[in-house]
Amino acid sequence: MATERASVADYFDDLDAQVARTNQCLADMFLDPELGHEVTVTGDGNLTSVSDFSTTIPNWIDYEDVAGTVVKLDDAGGYIPSAQAPLVVRVSDPTTTVGPLNFEGWNDQDLSSFIMLDMSEASGPVTVDGLEYGAVWAPGVDVVYTSSRTTNGQWFIDDFTTGGENGGGGGELHHHTFLGELLCDVDDTPEITSQAVVADSADGLLPADGGTVVDTVSYTGLEPETEYTVTATVMAADGTDTGITATTTFTPTSSSGTVDVAIPVTPEQAALYAGQDLVIFQSVALDGTEVAGHEDLQDPDQTFGVAPIPATGGFDVVKAIDGNGAPLVDPTTTFTVTWEVVDGPSTGRSGTLEVQADGTVVAGPDDLLEGDVVEFSELTAPDVENADFSDVTIDPESITIDPASPTTPVITVTNTYEAADVPFSIHKEFAEGSVVDASDFEGEFFTVEWEVTVGPDVDESGTVELPADGDPVVVEGLRHGDAVSFTEVSLPEPPEGVVW
Repeated sequence: MATERASVADYFDDLDAQVARTNQCLADMFLDPELGHEVTVTGDGNLTSVSDFSTTIPNWIDYEDVAGTVVKLDDAGGYIPSAQAPLVVRVSDPTTTVGPLNFEGWNDQDLSSFIMLDMSEASGPVTVDGLEYGAVWAPGVDVVYTSSRTTNGQWFIDDFTTGGENGGGGGELHHHTFLGELLCDVDDTPEITSQAVVADSADGLLPADGGTVVDTVSYTGLEPETEYTVTATVMAADGTDTGITATTTFTPTSSSGTVDVAIPVTPEQAALYAGQDLVIFQSVALDGTEVAGHEDLQDPDQTFGVAPIPATGGFDVVKAIDGNGAPLVDPTTTFTVTWEVVDGPSTGRSGTLEVQADGTVVAGPDDLLEGDVVEFSELTAPDVENADFSDVTIDPESITIDPASPTTPVITVTNTYEAADVPFSIHKEFAEGSVVDASDFEGEFFTVEWEVTVGPDVDESGTVELPADGDPVVVEGLRHGDAVSFTEVSLPEPPEGVVW
């Protein structure tokens, strides 16, 4: 079987406020004789006597005055704890163990509804061993129950452990609702306090690009089932109104409780106050008239900080072309350079830049954060006609963003292209109308010298023997862009009567 809500406390929307109110009532009772009457305790050792009880207001005694003793009621004037005049037993430090209350003659379980042990001042934990009757009020205190006796009362504690460390005990806990009436010196004038928290913030700061601040307003003294308006106004530390505000309407179900006001802060607003503390003022209004306000520039609970605008930097990228095929690369050829933040605050951020072969510097992002480590790569180089891609080098291959640097780092991506191999062929022809032809030189060869005058293979040279029949001779090993000149340096003897 599952309950609708996860814990008992979840069924009480204003539990914290009610606990605080009860604690204050008890604290006031011990100080103000009009709210609580201190019982006279006399005697020592194993016997004590109590007297001078009130029958109209709550009575109280200190646990240490009666601990471990038999409490005689001969002088109590017939006092019996009641709803109007309950008995509160104050348990405070250094007490860490509470035993039975041995009031002679008080054996009726019904008295458990009118006796309270107030442990709200104990720092805890407290061990209960032998207590048979009385409510236990111990908010925020861990209690260990080791008694073998059955106890009767209503317990309100933080963490409850039975059996103790050694698994002893075994007594039962029977519930008896506390029915005593405490007199509380509570001002009915509405009052509010608040606690500001930045939503989704690990360090408690509002990011410099904005976010949401949740202001939890705690109230007392409001009229249940009445609609109120709460307005949160954000102020600079010097009291200047920032113009940031939010309003929420709510209808309390009890006089005290809490309401959340979500305050959105835009990136523009956050940037104006980056690196500063801001303070939230609250106002609760009924039908347009303020009934409670909270304005304290020094209250840390109303204060939140805005993160400073982070220092940023960037980089530029330029393309360089190298190799003997460089002249073949069109200056408008576009290359894609990839960058990625591999370490630092912006880890995982990445992008690409399009750079041209003409050496134009291209600006990269300028909003990378200090300490970002950026790496660069070029995955695919474009094809260039009559040239072969050889290599790409990147200098530097990575950088660390330093906003304090006086210059923007320039990443040079150099592509090396080599001109493609281009053979040439040469053959012998006789001019039309010539008095001789190939048949006149059967088996003869014509010698031609060649030389590269411009290009990747400048100054390369060679000799070709051309057969007279016109068969071509192919020369390998030159590259695109080579300019070749030719000279015929040796001719065979022409037939008689023919001059070359």
